[in-house]
Amino acid sequence: MNRSFRGATAGVLLASAFWLVGCFHSQATALVPRNDSLALDLTRESSPGSARAAAPDEPQYVQNTQAPPPLPGGNQAFTPLQTNPTPMATGEAVAPPPVVATTPPTPNLPLPTGTQQVGLKTSMPSKVRVRAWVNGKPLFDDEVMAAIPQAFFRQVSKLPDVQRQEKQAEMFAQVLDNLIDQEAAYQEAIKRIEKMNPRAMDKLKEAAVEEFNKQVNPNLPKEQENDPLVKEALSILKRQVERNFIHMEYLRSQIIPTVNLRISFSEVDDYYRTHLNEFQKVDSVKWQNVFIAVSPERPTAAHCKKYAEQLLAGLPNNSAFAELTKYDDGDSKFRGGAGMGNRKGEIKPADLEPILFKLKEGEIGPIVEISTGVHLMRLEKREFGGQLPLNEEVQKQIRNRLRGIIADREYKRKIREIRDRSVVEIDKES
Repeated sequence: MNRSFRGATAGVLLASAFWLVGCFHSQATALVPRNDSLALDLTRESSPGSARAAAPDEPQYVQNTQAPPPLPGGNQAFTPLQTNPTPMATGEAVAPPPVVATTPPTPNLPLPTGTQQVGLKTSMPSKVRVRAWVNGKPLFDDEVMAAIPQAFFRQVSKLPDVQRQEKQAEMFAQVLDNLIDQEAAYQEAIKRIEKMNPRAMDKLKEAAVEEFNKQVNPNLPKEQENDPLVKEALSILKRQVERNFIHMEYLRSQIIPTVNLRISFSEVDDYYRTHLNEFQKVDSVKWQNVFIAVSPERPTAAHCKKYAEQLLAGLPNNSAFAELTKYDDGDSKFRGGAGMGNRKGEIKPADLEPILFKLKEGEIGPIVEISTGVHLMRLEKREFGGQLPLNEEVQKQIRNRLRGIIADREYKRKIREIRDRSVVEIDKES
C-alpha cells in the first residue's frame, strides 16, 4: 500500500473519529440520565458491607512537586501553573511514545484561557512533541492536531494568511483546552472509581471498548488493520475514545442526582412564558400527489385531464387515493405517494400551494393543468399555525430542556473544580 495513502487513511480515521468522541459538541445531551445502570454503578460501593460514609466526598491528594521526566535530547524545566494546598498526585509521569509519525510543528499558538505557559527547552528535532502535562501525564501535539477536523482546514484555506493563522490558533487552543479538561476528569474518574468500586471500573472499560469498536471497526477495511500507520492512528483514537467515554460516564454519575431533582410546574410555566417563540406551530400540510404526464397516448394536457377524471371517478372513496400512485409519472411514488413540501413556500409545484391550504382534511382537490401534464392531490392532514398551549406534551419538552440546561451547567462546574485541583503545564517551545 502506498505510504501517503496509508497516512491519509490514518489521518481520516483520526479526524473523523475525534468528532465522534465529542470534543466539540455540547455535553448536556450525554449527561442527561439514560435508561441504563452504568452511571449508577459508578456511585455504588462494590461491597455492601463497607461504610460508604467513611469515604470522603472528594479524593485526598498528596502533594507531589516532582516534575515530569525530561524528554530525551535536552534539559527541560517546568513550573506548575495551577496549584492549591491539595493538588492531584502526579504519580509516575509517562515518557513520550516512540517516534513514528511526522506531525508539523505548531509554533506561536495561544493557550487555553486562564492557563499560563512554562518553558520546555529541548533540542529534539522531534517528530513527536509533548504539548502539555496534566498532573504529570502528557498530551501530545499529535493528539491535538488530529482532533482538528480536516473540514476546518478546508474552510480557512482561502482566507488571507494572517486571518487563517488566527483561526487555526483559536481552534488549536480550543481543542487543547478540551483535551486538558478531559484528561483531568479521566484521571480523577480512574482514581475514585478504582478505589470505591473496582468492578464498576471493569464494566466501564468494557463499555469503552464496545464504544470504540462501534465507532471504528465497521469503517475499517480488513487489509488495513495491520498497517503500522493505521495501527498507530487507531491507538491514538482508542486512547481518546476511552478517556472521553470514561470521563463522561463518571461526570454523569456525579450529576444525575442534581438533574433528577423535581422540576416544578412554576419553573416550567416560567420557561414557557419567557420563551413563547420556541413553542410556535407552523402552518403546514401533509398531502398526496399523482402526476399524469403528457405522452404519445395523451399528447396534450387536456387529454391528461380527461384521463385523470376517469381515474378519480373509479375510486370507491377519497381515502383510496393512494391506489392511484401506480399511475404516477412523477417522483411522488418514490416518497410513498407524498407530495413535495409541507409549509408555505416549500410546496412543489408552487401552483398547488394556494389550493392545498384551502382544502379540508381528506378532501381531493381540483385537477391542476400545467404544460407537461396534470396534478391530482388530496389533503391528508392540516396543522394550523399559532401558539402551542402549555399542554402535557409541551410541559414534557420543557422539562427535558431544563434538564439539559442543568446538566450542562453542572458539567461545566465539575470540570472547573477538577481543573482547579489539577496541575497543568504547557510547553511553549513545541
